[in-house]
Amino acid sequence: MARPPGRLRRCSVGRVRSLLIRVEIDTAQRAHKCQANSRHPIKKGDIRLNVRAGRGWDRYCMDCARKIVEGSLAALTLVSRAVETREAVSVGEDEATLIADGVKGIVAIDPTA
Repeated sequence: MARPPGRLRRCSVGRVRSLLIRVEIDTAQRAHKCQANSRHPIKKGDIRLNVRAGRGWDRYCMDCARKIVEGSLAALTLVSRAVETREAVSVGEDEATLIADGVKGIVAIDPTA
């Protein structure tokens, strides 16, 4: 059966989504300050973490990058456990920061679940 001209083919399978935004680790081409802590300089040639922020990039020193990755990993682990146990959970940027700082039990339960 032929499709009418001008109609787009639709796929019945949805696109797999990701909870991650684009991140890169690269070498700084010029000196600047870490966006998490302005007292942390990033010198030309230093390794840094780049995180996509809208149309631009946020750039972090490796000390701050370690904290960001640890917090994000802890938050994703919490979400992963909730998916496996079918529990309601809500984790945002603030909770991920607290988890990275070692504060336990920071979970917002969804009352509608």
